[in-house]
Amino acid sequence: MFMPDIYWVFSIMLVIMASILLSNEIKSLKISKVVIELTIPVIIFSMFFIFSFEDVNIISLSTLKVDNFYFIFRMLFLIFFLFCLFSYRNFFFFEKIYLYEFPIILLLSVQGSFLMLMTDNLFTFYLAIEVQNLCFYVMASLKRYSNFSTEAGLKYFLFGVFSSSMLLFGISLIYGLLGTLDLREIYILVNYENFGNYDLLLFVSLFFVICGLLFKFGSVPFHYWIMDVYEGSPTVVTMFFTIFPKIVLTFFFCEIIFLSFYF
Repeated sequence: MFMPDIYWVFSIMLVIMASILLSNEIKSLKISKVVIELTIPVIIFSMFFIFSFEDVNIISLSTLKVDNFYFIFRMLFLIFFLFCLFSYRNFFFFEKIYLYEFPIILLLSVQGSFLMLMTDNLFTFYLAIEVQNLCFYVMASLKRYSNFSTEAGLKYFLFGVFSSSMLLFGISLIYGLLGTLDLREIYILVNYENFGNYDLLLFVSLFFVICGLLFKFGSVPFHYWIMDVYEGSPTVVTMFFTIFPKIVLTFFFCEIIFLSFYF
């Protein structure tokens, strides 16, 4: 049942190899448009995989799970991603940006989002969100000749690292208290065990996790870096930033607060 994700990873590898070969043959600004047109069939075939597994129940494999809810979100992401690619087709040609790596970075960031939807483990979630954010840092500084774009990428990187450290610190405290990072096991321990004097430390760990997520979400009062990043990033990248990562973070934020730490 993990065939859509296996297909997605192999498709990224094929697109990377095809892009390298085409970059040696096509020495013009149209290379990015050609690579985007190669990426569009990857998304369409991925949708066919989802339709073939539309009646699946919950299937767990270690820290990953696949259910109908995951496939619904995956379909919504792919539709939005397809719309983004159609919007990007002529952007690089008009802006005179010779970059064929942008669609590949988008594919990798989308795979990180898929992993965030699949995981039931806090550490796996941290690794998935870092895969996504590493792609975002590059996308924010896409215009290499623009000081504003370089500033946006640098600020995004610095605040992203700071929020990741807060998130990882909270996760480490949770593991030290509960001995597990599985969300289902955390729900059982938190709701049916008495921690006594460790209740305050549990709230502190949850506070750091929530602050790290709110930083990445750009929510008040952790939103002061958003304006500079959105202003300095290219327009098509800003469109992607404002919608795509917010949906995944909202889903996981609700899963942590209303399921595992419902107290």
